[in-house]
Amino acid sequence: MNTSTLSSLALILSLSIFGSVNAFQGQGNQFGNQTNSMANQASNSCEQEAVLIPSTTTLTPSDEESLIFMREEEKLARDTYLALYTLWDNQVFSNIANAEQQHMERVKIFLDAYQVSDPASPNAGVFSNAELQSLYDYLIVEGSRSLVDALKVGALIEETDIEDLLNSIEQTENLEISQLFTNLLVGSYNHLRAYVSQLNNLGVNYIPQVLSQQQVDDILTGNLQTGNSVVLDLKGNQQKSNSCILHSLVTESGLSGNNIEIMANDKLTISSKFEPESQYIGQTANFLAVVVYTSETGVATKYSFTNNGWKAWNGAIEALSDKQSISLTTQHEFQVFSGSLEGSPGNYQLYSGYQLQNGNIIYNSKPLSFQIK
Repeated sequence: MNTSTLSSLALILSLSIFGSVNAFQGQGNQFGNQTNSMANQASNSCEQEAVLIPSTTTLTPSDEESLIFMREEEKLARDTYLALYTLWDNQVFSNIANAEQQHMERVKIFLDAYQVSDPASPNAGVFSNAELQSLYDYLIVEGSRSLVDALKVGALIEETDIEDLLNSIEQTENLEISQLFTNLLVGSYNHLRAYVSQLNNLGVNYIPQVLSQQQVDDILTGNLQTGNSVVLDLKGNQQKSNSCILHSLVTESGLSGNNIEIMANDKLTISSKFEPESQYIGQTANFLAVVVYTSETGVATKYSFTNNGWKAWNGAIEALSDKQSISLTTQHEFQVFSGSLEGSPGNYQLYSGYQLQNGNIIYNSKPLSFQIK
C-alpha cells in the first residue's frame, strides 16, 4: 500500500482520538477506554447518529397503530433475548437486547411527541397486544430447547421485525416515521446477520422462517448495504463494507454533532462505536485511530493513538505500533477523548476502525470533523 493512498484517505482506525502533541501529551489515559457497549448499550447499526424528534403533532390512525405495535415488538425482542441470555449465557443475546432497548427508546420519543399512551409494560414478558403475548410465550418455550433453537428464535424475531417494518414503511406517508422505521430496519438486518453467523459457526445451515430465501440471501450477502465503512486491503484496493462505525461528539456547553465549531475552553466528550460484519465476529483485530490536525497556519499533521498515548504518524501502516487488540463481538463502544483542546486551535478529522489479522483495514468513510476556535 503506498503512502499517498493512506494520506488521501487520512486513514486509520479506531477508538481513541486525535491530537496536537501539546494538547495530548500526558493524557493517554483519557483515550481508548472501552465502555463495553455489549453489556451496557447501543445498537451500532448504521442508524442516524442524531435521535429523530418529530416536527409535527399530526398523526394518522394507521401511523399511531404502527408506532404502538413497534414499541411492543421491540420490547418482545428485548425481553426474549434477555431471557435467552439467562438460559444460555451466549453474549450475542445480551448484545442485541441492549440494541433493542435503544430501539424501544427511540419509538418512545415518537409516542411522547405525538402524545400517544405508551403500551409497554415495565414488567418483562408482559404485553398489551395479545398477539405479541402469545408469540413471546411460544418463543420462550422454543428457545429453551437448545442453544441452536434459541439462535433460531432470535433469527425468527428479526425476520418478523423486518417484514413488519417493511410493511409499515410502505404504508406511511410520514417521512419522519419512515426514517425512524428505516433506522430500526437497518438494525434488524445486522441482528439477523449476527444470529445466522452464530448458527453457521455451530455447523447449522440457516433456513428462512418468514422472509423469502432471496430476501435473506440479500441481507446476508450484503446486497442490501447497511454499513458506512470501507475495507482497504494491503494493495490499496477498496470496497464497501457492512461494518458500521459511528462517532459521537458532545461538549460541556451542549453542542453536539459533526462539522461544528467549538470554543477552546469547552470540554469535549468523544466516543466511537462500531458493529463489525458478522463474518468477522470471533476474530482478533487491532483497533487503531488517526486524527488529521490542521493548524490555523494551514500545516497538516497526522497522529496515531498507541497504548502509550498519541504520537506523530508518517502514514505507513507498519508505523502503527502498540495497537490495541480485542476479540470482535457484535458491538463495541469506546470513549476516545474527554477534555479540552485549549491551546490547539484548528481543524480536526478523526478516522477510526479496526485491522483484521489478514491486514485488511475497515474504517469509517466519513470522518468526525470539528474546529477549535
